[in-house]
Amino acid sequence: MLRRRFEVSRFVKLSQYPMLLAALFMVTEATAQSLSVWEASSGLFPEEAGLDYEVFTSGNVPPPTLESDVLTISTSQNADNYFYLQIEPDVQPARAFRAEWEMRLLSGSSSSTGRAPFMVFITMSENIGMLLGIDLDRIFFLVDGANPGSPALVDTDDAFHTYRLEHDGSGGLVLYQDNVQLLAGNAYESASSHGPNKRFGWGEGSTLANGSFEIKSMKHDFPSGLFKDAFEIP
Repeated sequence: MLRRRFEVSRFVKLSQYPMLLAALFMVTEATAQSLSVWEASSGLFPEEAGLDYEVFTSGNVPPPTLESDVLTISTSQNADNYFYLQIEPDVQPARAFRAEWEMRLLSGSSSSTGRAPFMVFITMSENIGMLLGIDLDRIFFLVDGANPGSPALVDTDDAFHTYRLEHDGSGGLVLYQDNVQLLAGNAYESASSHGPNKRFGWGEGSTLANGSFEIKSMKHDFPSGLFKDAFEIP
């Protein structure tokens, strides 16, 4: 069934996934802070899934579609943006964490080597964070607010791939594609890039890029690092 997102709805609190909630109660209150699992197969847009996602959009963006267990988002010019963001008003440093998602880039362009049609952007503590860009057959971490590090030149648009991002708790970052390590990098300090509050964001969020992508899931345990050692993210 095809669903189109015609309006941005406010998010609701998590009341689903009872088995996951039961697992959370088995760990200490100090570590059981967050688990975010969104899957397109649920039939819900991310902001409908009770995960505190907010939609940020600008320009003339067609409504995203949710069909056949795939969310599709498209922008056609740099001024257009559509991305999802979770904000945690806690500036204590984040622990080690992991994020995993399955996606395929369909098309895109950028007027900057440091921006891409799909980006993951995370603020780990006040003014400290990371940005990851997925472009057409090119993936990179930023080393500062504008400049990318050495990219990985791999397929990003011919097929769906599973990406896994790991943070070691001290700023070190590693990215895998289909369980093959592609990149290693580091978080960096920038007030203009990251801001004061913890946040986890993904989508087309740059005024220097545009494009289309399909995504099946986004899962992470930021900012608690709850599943880093003892569990795999579901």
